[in-house]
Formats: sequence, C-alpha cells, structure tokens
Amino acid sequence: MRMCNLARRLQWSATAGRWHTEPHGLPTVAEIEPAQPIRSQRAALALPEDNTRTMDNLHSASTAEDAAKTILDEQARPATRTSLWHTILTTLEQKIELRYYVPVKLLTDVVLITLAALCSWVVVLGHQVTAGNTLLFVALALLIRLPLYVLLGIWKYSWKQVAPQDVLQLALSAVLGAPFLVAVLYSVPERFPPGVRPVDVLLTEPVYHLLFLSAVRLLTRIAQRSNSNGRGRVLIVGAGASGRALGYLLEEAGDQYTVVGYVDDDPRKRGSRLRGRTVLGKIEDAPRVAQERGAELIVIAIPSATPERLREVLATLESTGLPVRTVPSLAEVITRRAQLDDLRELSMEDLLQRESVPLDRLPVSDYLRGKTVLVTGGGGSIGRQLCKEVVKAAAARLLVLGRGENSVFESIMELQELDGNCEVIPVICCVKDRRSLERVLQRFAPQVVFHAAAHKHVPLMEMYPAEAINNNVIGTLNLVELAVQYDVERLVLVSTDKAVNPVNVMGASKRVAELLVQAYAEKTGTNMVSVRFGNVLGSRGSVVPIMTRQIQQRRPVTVTDPEMVRYFMTIPEAVQLILQAGTNGGGGESYILKMGRPVRIMDLARDLIRLAGLTPHVDIPIEIIGPRPGEKRTEDLFTHIENECVQANEYFYTVPSQRINLETLLLDIEQLRQAAEDDDRERILELLQRLIPDFAPIASTTVAEVAGVEQAEIRTGTDG
Repeated sequence: MRMCNLARRLQWSATAGRWHTEPHGLPTVAEIEPAQPIRSQRAALALPEDNTRTMDNLHSASTAEDAAKTILDEQARPATRTSLWHTILTTLEQKIELRYYVPVKLLTDVVLITLAALCSWVVVLGHQVTAGNTLLFVALALLIRLPLYVLLGIWKYSWKQVAPQDVLQLALSAVLGAPFLVAVLYSVPERFPPGVRPVDVLLTEPVYHLLFLSAVRLLTRIAQRSNSNGRGRVLIVGAGASGRALGYLLEEAGDQYTVVGYVDDDPRKRGSRLRGRTVLGKIEDAPRVAQERGAELIVIAIPSATPERLREVLATLESTGLPVRTVPSLAEVITRRAQLDDLRELSMEDLLQRESVPLDRLPVSDYLRGKTVLVTGGGGSIGRQLCKEVVKAAAARLLVLGRGENSVFESIMELQELDGNCEVIPVICCVKDRRSLERVLQRFAPQVVFHAAAHKHVPLMEMYPAEAINNNVIGTLNLVELAVQYDVERLVLVSTDKAVNPVNVMGASKRVAELLVQAYAEKTGTNMVSVRFGNVLGSRGSVVPIMTRQIQQRRPVTVTDPEMVRYFMTIPEAVQLILQAGTNGGGGESYILKMGRPVRIMDLARDLIRLAGLTPHVDIPIEIIGPRPGEKRTEDLFTHIENECVQANEYFYTVPSQRINLETLLLDIEQLRQAAEDDDRERILELLQRLIPDFAPIASTTVAEVAGVEQAEIRTGTDG
C-alpha cells in the first residue's frame, strides 16, 4: 500500500498555479474540476420569490463569492419605483453621453465664451457697438481664451460632479486671459473705436467669463442632485468626517443613492448643512427622521464606534424596519483594504464586546518561513484560516491534513487564490490511524505541527463518548508521540475552554489532550504548547450559523438557558492565538486569549435578529428549550490550580505547565483506549474522573436520550 491516504500524491504549487503528482509512475494531473460553488453564510440570505433580477444575476455568477456579492448588492439597493418612460430616457441619455458628451460640452463652452465677450463689449462701448467691431473683439476673445481652455484642461472636468477646485480653475482661466485681451487692445488701438477703455474690458470680460462657465456647471450639478428618481434614499447615522465623506461619495461618485440627511448626537452639528444636506436630529431621532424623509436604507458611518455603542445604535434603529449597513473600519480604509463607500452588513464581529486582537506577524513569519508545516483538521473553519496564514508567512510546504476529502479540497481551492511560493499538499488521513499518520511524518518531515483536528460538538460526544476518546485523546497521543519520534520542532494543540473544570465528555477528552502535551513537553524537551478557545464566531456547528439559519427561515430562535453565557472570539483571532503561541513557551504551557466579558446567549440571539433588520419577540420569537446534554451555564478559563499561577500579558494569559507523571498517564490512557474499543460508557466516565479530578459529568446520558433532544436538529449550537 503506497501512501493511498495521501490522495495519490496530488499536489498544487502556488508558483506554477497547477496541480501535479510526483514522478512515481502515476499519471500527471494537469487540471482538476473546480469544487461546486459553496453558498457562504453571507450568501445564504432569504430572497423574495419575485426577485427575478437577482436570480438572473445569480445564474450568471461563476463562483460562490460572485453569488454572495450579487445577493448582497441586490439586497443593499433599496427598492425604488421607476417608470418605464424614465428607464427609456435614462438609457437614451447614457447612449448619447457616450458619443456626444465631450463635443456638446466643448460647443457649449465656446458659445458661453462668445456670449461673455459679447456682453462685455456691449457694456464697455454702449452705443458705439457695431457688427464689425463686435465680431473683431469676439474673434480676439476666442483666439485668446480657447488655447487657455485647452491648456488648463477645463474641457475634461465633469459638470455633474463639479467641485470648488473646478470653479477655482475657471477663475484662473478668467484672470489669465484678461491681460492678453488688454494688451492687444493697447497694441492696435486703431482697430477699435476711440471710446474703448482697455481697463473696462479688464474688469468686465473675466467676470462674465467666470459667471457663464460656472453657472452652467453648477446648474447641471444641481439638476443632477435634485433628480432622485430611481435612486435609493439613504439616511446617514454620523455627521463626522466619515459621514460627510460617505455622503459625498454616495451622491457624487455614483447614481444609486441620494442622501436624505444626517443624524448625529453632537449638538454643535444639529441643524447644520453638509453639502446641502441637513443634520436632522440626534441618533435617537433616526426612526422619526427616516419615516418623515422616506428613507429606504440606513448607513452607520461611525467607524470608530465601540461595540457597545453599535449595539445601542442598532437597538434604536430596529423599529424602522429598514436595512442597516455600515462603513469599513478606519484601519481598512487607511490600509486600502476597502473603500469608504464599500457598504456592508453589520456582523457579530462588529458587536464583539472588546477590541480585536492584532497579530504580531514578524515573529510568526520568522518561525514559519521556509518550513514544512502540517495542519491537522485543515478542512475545518479554524484549520482553513490557519492554512491561509501559513501560506502568507512564506512557509516552504504546507500539508493540509483531514479525513474529509471535500473539506480538504475546498481548502486547497481557497489557498490557490493566494500569492506565494508555498507548495500545498492535500493529505487525506485520520489522526486515529497511527500507521497512516506515521507515513505522513516519515515522508514529509514537518517541522511545525498545528493540531486542530478534533470532535468538538458537546451533545454528540455525549452520545458517542468512545468517538471523543478515539479522536481527541488517542489521535492527539498518536500525533504527539510521532512528533517526538520524527523531531518536530514545534507542536501547538488547539484546545477549548470546556476543558477547564469539564462537565462533559468532549471537554474532558480535550483536557486529557492538554495533559499529554504537558507531559511529553516536560519529558522530551520538545517545544509543545496548548491554546484554549472560547466559542468561535462563524465556525461550523457553532451558535451563530445555526441561529442565522433559523432567522432566515423565520423560525423561532432557540436558546437553551436565558442566563447562559459564553466567551466568544472570531476565527481570525483564534488563528492569531495559535500562531502567536508557536512563538512563545515550548514547555507545555497553555495560552488563553483575553476574551473580555462573556456574552449572554440571549443577548446574542437578540443581536442576530436585529442584524437581520428584524425585531426580537415581534418578527422572530425566542424560544427557551432547556439545557442540552453536557452543557453548563458558564465556562471557566482556568482550573482552581491554574488560578494561582496564571500570568497575564497584553492580549493573552499564560498558564505554566504542571508536573505530570507520563508513565502513569499513559497507563490510564491505555485503559481509556480499551474502554473506547468496548464502547463502555460507564468505564470511560470512570477513567476520565480518575484522570481529571475536576471532571463532574452533569448526568449520564444515553444515545436515545440525546437523540430525542437532537431530533429536529442540533438545536442551538452554543457548545459546537
């Protein structure tokens, strides 16, 4: 059996951008059909049945991201009533503009320059005006003005988006041309009537020139802004720099939106006008203002707002029933990862009750650059993002290991879109299969290992405790022992806060995995650490996707306990913690992110309903279903012993390793292995309590009992 678990040595090189197999007699794979488009969470939004335009656009979307963008664009664009006649006129106007826009502007400006010269000449000469001298002066004005007009590029400026700088350019043109006119009048006085005073021309002709050319542009701009037919009516929350800039971009740089006004809590701004739009009241007045002004979309333009403030604003806006969007953060705009007018939906990450944790990329790149890196669970939510960061850190080779071929393949497809010289190798293998896992380490000799593969769903592991032991304990034991045997430089175990004072099999199995890392790090000196997560927003099987699906289907949102709280972190933060842990320690320590205050699941449900533009308990009911098997009301970050020695850093907590007798631990784990093979639930619980004195299972739950709770679905996945 020649490495059948390595997906027939299928590899993809980021530099070549092609798939290939190693030269071992296997056929070369030049291309592989792309994976079927996967609907992302953002794309899985409810569409009206008659939204044929969106569906037509979706049929032409080539990727899941295109489909997601299509749906978001269609939903973000407020519905407007546009007549067929208006549509025809707009189409004709666009076609005419494409062919004649510049010539019409040039001809109009020539007429206006002529008219300005004519008016000036009449004012200067009065009754001495004749057709001959008028024609001569107008020709002279055109001869002087048109070269300046072209040299200053005035013909290039848009009339619909005229700015103060454009008017200043027109003024410069007026001032520069006048001295040439006066010079000609002085140099050839015999060509003009004796009553001509050049100084009068100097005072009048530039004024008429500036007046006429500016007027036509300003009138065009006013007409453009006043025509709101077919444009979405937007109310902007926040009249600061971002709000003003957004208003300008929405109205001047596009034709989809018209700003109906602003609301802001700064009393100094109330009643003021920003580019012709009024600050109509405080933020708490937004529902009234939106109704009075016929707003169809509300945009929160406060990129510096704290999560707590965003929650307050969102609660204020929920009574409007209007879609709510926000602008990118200041960091995204400054680093050019987004434009200010890239409107997007609010997400749970925006409402996380703390600042996001930054990643110090320099030390991460130092220990990953040029290395061979193995990521187990590489097809999962955490593993997939971890693989992306490894590629960005300039690793030489990345092994994406998972037992699910589809998830691994999708991960590889996403990695293909990244720039870099990292060779990416998919590996189909289960960590429970020691022989297959050994072949992987023997052949590829990884120097860094991130162990993210695990069973994490609490109620399911209560149903199948033997599977939790086999995957989370025996799988970790296999990997740790092989890492020592094949001289792995660093190993990072991904654990969970449910491993602290566990009350369920999943948490207890992850605690045993932590003990293995501590014991082997101390015994062998291999650089090994653990990281503990809270709930990860957006990960598969977690609470947010499940609640989001319930909201989309207009079903009651299920909450197990109104007082249940959990720590939350984002997927990027989880990955940052894993990568950062690899730069520190090495003696079996555990690292825990400072996750701020825990979040009540009831508050989370309300926030998600508001984010969907709905009202909790009115549009979507919240149903209390009672705790699931293995759940507890609160989670801890440290054990009782760890509380005495935990060290606090800027963004993380560090828990030193405990002294553990490896031989005794291995004997107990061997008995656990045997109990798992026999599927002896009571024996498994007994052995876990011996290994972990803090383990206090809530109740002995049979498969039938759990299946009854999980019959409709895995309900609300607070512990997924």
